[in-house]
Amino acid sequence: MFFNKRWTLYPAVSLSQRASQDFCAATNGTLITVKSAEESARLADKIVGYTRPVWIGLQNGILFPTSEPGNYYWLGSNVSLGWTNWAANQPDGNVFTQEGFCVTAGQADAMWADNPCQDEFIVACEYRE
Repeated sequence: MFFNKRWTLYPAVSLSQRASQDFCAATNGTLITVKSAEESARLADKIVGYTRPVWIGLQNGILFPTSEPGNYYWLGSNVSLGWTNWAANQPDGNVFTQEGFCVTAGQADAMWADNPCQDEFIVACEYRE
């Protein structure tokens, strides 16, 4: 448990970001949130050896009608980010998608990258304790 959260990663399950949200919700969870360097280090330890990134619960503001496109928000909130962990040259938003861009955490220190939301990556759920 870390800050009253429990994370469960499902490396054998690769889904779109929306399907990943539904997967987590079916077990009373959400996609994980990574809001500090300490949490990022914890995630990096969990994904060592993974060959694909994991979805985190972060999306581009294009999905929120009251937000500014280009800004990223945690799912379920309309609050801009404070702390970030973007990889070099990220976010790049280099592929247009009607669904907007969602964010993964990758193998190199759990650095963030934007990806089309319909791409399939590893599901990572967060449960409140």
